[in-house]
Amino acid sequence: MNHLKLQGLALAGLIGLAVAQAPAAYADYKKVGPDKRSQAQMAEDECEAKSNGSRQVVVGTLLGGLIGQVIARDGYVKDCMKARGYERVPAKKKPVKRRKDG
Repeated sequence: MNHLKLQGLALAGLIGLAVAQAPAAYADYKKVGPDKRSQAQMAEDECEAKSNGSRQVVVGTLLGGLIGQVIARDGYVKDCMKARGYERVPAKKKPVKRRKDG
């Protein structure tokens, strides 16, 4: 299966999952039975739920995704080059040119 078909399937799956979950987000719920969580656990759960749209979480998610993508891309390129018969070697350091003071 080529790379574009795989990306298309992944995107279609994500869209399908989002559509399937949408009704649950707008449903009304009624509590059944006593809550056995401690006050601290309930407070932590509330804070966790409220954090999802916070600036800190969004920025952290974006940075984590960016770092993950860089690592994944590097791994892909490394594997692709290895499959084509190349191996990774340490980069040569470029000599530093000194300016002549005049």
